[in-house]
Amino acid sequence: MPFGTDLDNQFAAETSSITGTVNEQKLFEALDRSFSNLAAISPTKCKVIHGARNLVKFSEKSPSQQFYYAKDRGKAVKCELADLLLITVDDKEMRICCLQNKFEKKKTSGMAITDSFKADMRQFYLLNVRPLYERKGITSNLLKDAICPSVGSYGVFYSNSGAYNMNYHSAEILSKVNPTTTGRACKVHMNPAVPQLAYYPTPAGTVSEWRYTGNILEFGNGLERMQIGTPLPLQTGIIELADPDILDAITNLTNMSDVLASELRTTISIANPSVSYRTAIIIKCS
Repeated sequence: MPFGTDLDNQFAAETSSITGTVNEQKLFEALDRSFSNLAAISPTKCKVIHGARNLVKFSEKSPSQQFYYAKDRGKAVKCELADLLLITVDDKEMRICCLQNKFEKKKTSGMAITDSFKADMRQFYLLNVRPLYERKGITSNLLKDAICPSVGSYGVFYSNSGAYNMNYHSAEILSKVNPTTTGRACKVHMNPAVPQLAYYPTPAGTVSEWRYTGNILEFGNGLERMQIGTPLPLQTGIIELADPDILDAITNLTNMSDVLASELRTTISIANPSVSYRTAIIIKCS
């Protein structure tokens, strides 16, 4: 079956067994387990790495791009980069998506892709404007220089008559419902006229990107087609991320030679990883 169908089935099964009050953390854990289940079923298709909550540090991208949260302006601030670090790979390229999850608990009868949801404005600035950021003394241009804006994205959980699902949005297509608000948490939404597919020219050819999906099934299919996240040559991406666990997962999923894997391991051993995540998902795409 397509990856999206498998992911959708796993998420439906995991969320059906949630007990007590349903919240964002429980739904995130259900999504995490869904990927872990797929990794156990198809170890040559998917790998899961559990990390730890770490913060990245960043400042305003430019004087004309002030922080959305007024009290942050003119300062260096910190926040989490990703709940899920989603990496899709083939033997030549990877796509990287830093996904933050939210839950609109008041949406009990479904959630249109254009419906608003509440976001932390510090985090929203990071994913929407995509400045340089620093993690443990290492400055990263992963967000700033991304070809595809979906490098920074949101997954918004919602309920539909007791069943749970998730909308996906590239943060770039979202804006504040009320542009004049300057508080820490504000409602954001997308313009209904935004096309689902976007195209970006590169020296190697045109790159396509899914900017939103209305459910987990479509989201999983977009991952499998390598149309979510920003592209990087495989070796470049490994060096940029500088995470030995991610390198090991990619080595196991691709036809990378032992010699090249060893060279890359030596290269990244002198650097701290440039990303932080609660869970990293690495998916092999044909």
